[in-house]
Order: sequence, then C-alpha cells, then structure tokens
Amino acid sequence: MKPNLGLMEALIRIACGMTICTVAGSLYSRKPWSKMLLLGIMFGGMKLGSGILRFCPVTYMCEQQNTHKEKAE
Repeated sequence: MKPNLGLMEALIRIACGMTICTVAGSLYSRKPWSKMLLLGIMFGGMKLGSGILRFCPVTYMCEQQNTHKEKAE
C-alpha cells in the first residue's frame, strides 16, 4: 500500500476524523439508541484511519480510473 495522500491532507483528515468521532461519541452517550450517531462514529474512524495510513481507497480508485481512460485514448 503506497501512500497516496500528502502530509497536509493527512493531518487535516486526522483532525477532522478525531473531531467527528468526539462529537458523535459525546452525543451517543446521551442518545444510545440513535443509529445515525453510530454511523458518524464509523465515518470519523474511517477518516482518522485514512489520515494515519496516508492511503485513501477512493482516491486510489479515481487515479486508476483516470489511468485507464488515458490508455484508451
């Protein structure tokens, strides 16, 4: 897995992921029946993980799609 995110973008993803997890987690402690808050925690975790690993699967797929289009032309 080769990193496909720059250092600044990774730091922004880490900060956003931690913020989303913190806010959703604190709200989830008041409303533990809410499924949307669980999705928010998972979304924040995905952002946090992609920032730490500096690898984003969506970015990778978009880069691969652009490469295939260039080869076809």
